[in-house]
Amino acid sequence: MIALALVGLMLSGQVVATGYEMNLRLIFYDGLLAAVIILVLLNRIGSLPAGVVIGINTLILFSVSLPLVDLFYRAPGIYGQDALRKMSQAIKEKAYSYEVARGNPVLFRNWWRYYSKEWFQMRSEVQMPDPNGVLPFRLKPNSRADFINCLVRINSLGFRGREFKRDKGDHYRIVALGESTTMGATIQASDKPWPNVLEQMIRSRLKCSKPVEVINGGVWAYTLEDNLNRFKQDILPLKPDMIISYHGYNGFYFLDRALAPIRIGDLPLFEDRPSYLLAQAEYSLKLWNFRRKYTKNLVEPLDLDAFKEKVVHSEYAHLYEELMALCRTNKIKLVIANFNMAANENSPEDVVQFYSGGFPTVSTDIKANLLHNYMLTQIVHQNDSLRLIDTSRGLDGCPDMYIDLVHFTQEGRNQLAKNIFEGIKDMLPQEEKGGKS
Repeated sequence: MIALALVGLMLSGQVVATGYEMNLRLIFYDGLLAAVIILVLLNRIGSLPAGVVIGINTLILFSVSLPLVDLFYRAPGIYGQDALRKMSQAIKEKAYSYEVARGNPVLFRNWWRYYSKEWFQMRSEVQMPDPNGVLPFRLKPNSRADFINCLVRINSLGFRGREFKRDKGDHYRIVALGESTTMGATIQASDKPWPNVLEQMIRSRLKCSKPVEVINGGVWAYTLEDNLNRFKQDILPLKPDMIISYHGYNGFYFLDRALAPIRIGDLPLFEDRPSYLLAQAEYSLKLWNFRRKYTKNLVEPLDLDAFKEKVVHSEYAHLYEELMALCRTNKIKLVIANFNMAANENSPEDVVQFYSGGFPTVSTDIKANLLHNYMLTQIVHQNDSLRLIDTSRGLDGCPDMYIDLVHFTQEGRNQLAKNIFEGIKDMLPQEEKGGKS
């Protein structure tokens, strides 16, 4: 009898596990009900040890209480129509911003889960494996995906944005290279990545001797090394006249391998499950494990003075030197922009803590960005032909310009484009009085 009950308990446990993993609520609770019935039958057998009886009673109490507590505690599903309306309202209210979200942590937590899930879903639809096995992945030509209220389009050449010809014709062509901060975490239908905004600024504010186009060459999760690896196949055939590099966060570990290992994996997502309480426990455990792995090899606190001399000769510096050499060999003007984040060394501690939920190593990231931008100044100091743009005005340490630690709002993208425009406008082929330049 006991052996038969144990087999039934094992089978019902498998049903519960399957229903939980696949988010099949009916199957999950059917399995849970079957388990409770079997546990009650086991409890009626009087020959069981006292410890086993206590364990059985505990499981019965837990199994009965779980759906009752979930009934009162369960949060609205992330993708229900009501939840989507609430998220739309949350976007209007800027639920992602420090000023708003610090007063409503529940709203921010729900926003972050929604935003993260949408982000990874969008990525899965517009990326593909690299046929050459060199890059982490490639953008899938002629693909598109929704991201919150925005449509992300990848053109036939594998770049985000409108179609353009590989042959530039009589255009003055700028290619913006970077990470997701360049590709653009746009969330509204009217949002535009900063390369698009920059192109509009150039065309509306300058009279150039030839049409200027700005191509968005940014790819999420890419580092400067990845963009160098695609240079020959993707960038040089476009015959760019200028390249603007906006790299930073994804490659901080190139400064020193002890810094934040960006590629240990993506931040875990909150998964919809039949039981909200169990889903919360699962998510908390995954997040704890992620942070443990993420931070175990970090140098903390980071000694800035000790690292300054080191980063000038770092792997990151060598990558920038390789970019400079490629541009010099191919007669391309190179402009390097320093990197910005919502929190910096002057930010209040509560701002830093606010961003630690999604970016566990924010304190180290702030110091790494200081080192990265210091390295850029030293590289430019040694190369007179290189243009470095300080893009920090109105951006660095300004949380209202971001939807997380590094990704901009549209106001942030506009400000970045403006800062870059001011830094390159004298380098563009402008018309002169009495003729063309």
